[in-house]
Amino acid sequence: MLVYCGLPIAVAWSLAETMRHALGAPFTSWGLTLFLAGVGAAYTVDRLIDPPQASNPPPLQGTLWKAAILFAGLTLFAALQMPHSLQAGVFILSAISLAYPRLKHLPLAKTAAIALAWTWASATLPFAGAGRLSSILAIPVPLFLMIAANAILCDLKDRERDRQNHVPTLPVLLGPLAACRIATGILLISIALSASSGALELALPGAALALAAQFPALLSQEILGPLIADALLILPGLLIWSGTV
Repeated sequence: MLVYCGLPIAVAWSLAETMRHALGAPFTSWGLTLFLAGVGAAYTVDRLIDPPQASNPPPLQGTLWKAAILFAGLTLFAALQMPHSLQAGVFILSAISLAYPRLKHLPLAKTAAIALAWTWASATLPFAGAGRLSSILAIPVPLFLMIAANAILCDLKDRERDRQNHVPTLPVLLGPLAACRIATGILLISIALSASSGALELALPGAALALAAQFPALLSQEILGPLIADALLILPGLLIWSGTV
C-alpha cells in the first residue's frame, strides 16, 4: 500500500522531467517541492477517504495520516513561496481536487479533470519563477491524452464498486473490453503526435501503455492493475534521466 501511495509522486517527477526536457527550463526548488508534495498530499488523502476494498490495517492507516499531514504542510509552505500570479493556479488545481467526489458522478468529467490537472500542474508548477512558460505547447497534448488513457485504465479495478455506487466510468458504462479499446485509441493518437514531433520519451511509454491495455483482466486487479498503469508513466522521466532520448 505504501508503494501504491508513493507511486504518484514518482509519476509526478517523471512528468515534471518530461516538461523540463520539452521546455529547456530549469526547475525551481520550491516549485518542484510544491508539485511533488501536492501530489503526495492529494493521493494520500484519497487513500484515506476512498481506500481499496481491502481496508488499511490500523498501523498503516496511522502512517498514511502522518504522511498526509506532512505532505499537506509542505505543500502549503511551498505555495506561500510562489509568486501571487501562480498562487491562483494552485487554488484552481486545489479546487479541482476538492471537486473530485462530485466530478466522478459526471460521465468522463473525472477523466478529463485528472488529465487536465496533471498536465497543467506538470507544465507550470515545477518551473515557478523560471520563465519560458509560454512554450508549453511542445508536449501537453500527447501528454494529456496519455494521462487520460491511463485514468481510464485505472478505473478498471473499481468497476464493480463504481457500478454499485452509480459512478459512470467507461468500464461501468461500456465494459472493460470497450474501455480498453477506447484507451488504446487515445494512446495511438498520443503516440502519433509524439512521434511526429520527435518526442520519443512519450511515444515509447505510450506504446507500452497501449500494449498493457490489451490485458483488461490484468489491469482489473485491485493493486497490480493501477501499479502497472502508473509505473509505465514513470518511463518518460527515466528515459530522459538516463540519456536514452
